Amino acid sequence: MNISVKLLKNKDRFIATCPELEISCYASSQTEAKQRIKDVISFYLHSAKEMGLEVESFDSVMINGKYSGPISPLSIFETGSYLN
Repeated sequence: MNISVKLLKNKDRFIATCPELEISCYASSQTEAKQRIKDVISFYLHSAKEMGLEVESFDSVMINGKYSGPISPLSIFETGSYLN
């Protein structure tokens, strides 16, 4: 599974969206938007796991088109490095 996070600026807000998981969030700064999408994706994955759904490994995570390499679904939230 490949996922991407796109960061967009709309007036005075930043929007972070992950189209593959159909989730989005917004914030007043790019850093805050990155943290919020990280929290939302983490919540999404943990909720899926708690409901007994299988969570695929991520082949790659792309942030605004920048490849961050192969990664396991939950390890991205332990280091946070995929959003730096």
